Amino acid sequence: MTDKQKQDFALRITQSNRSGIIVILYEVMDTYLAEAQANKDDYETMKTAVRNAQRISYELTDILDMQYEISEGLFEIYDFISRALEKVIIRKDTADIPRIRKMINALKETFEKVAKEDDSGAMMQNTEQVYAGLTYGKGTLVETTDTTAGGRGFLV
Repeated sequence: MTDKQKQDFALRITQSNRSGIIVILYEVMDTYLAEAQANKDDYETMKTAVRNAQRISYELTDILDMQYEISEGLFEIYDFISRALEKVIIRKDTADIPRIRKMINALKETFEKVAKEDDSGAMMQNTEQVYAGLTYGKGTLVETTDTTAGGRGFLV
């Protein structure tokens, strides 16, 4: 995952509610798995990407609220994904990754719908509100980002 992708995900997390953060975790996980697939011939890089995806699966398991019935089903799915990722590493074979990514993306689509209806507000308080836009420069397009807290602004 590139530093730019990490920054983008981190920024989105600061602005998201609980359901939105779960959607982002699925996206991060999928990004790591895509990286693993792309590096299937470089075992160490593939293994690192799969381990990162697996850590997200563990995090998703840890944040489940088991008082809800649906959490039991999600626990089973996350456990299956974790075990399948372990097999990818042991077998040094990425053949199962497309199936895992399909599962993750199906879950992501479901949580996207939930996130749209979740009006709980951002999970992270006291973060800067960020506004981004594009302006025309002489022969170029300039992306600007402005944070309103403290009047600070910066160009990207």
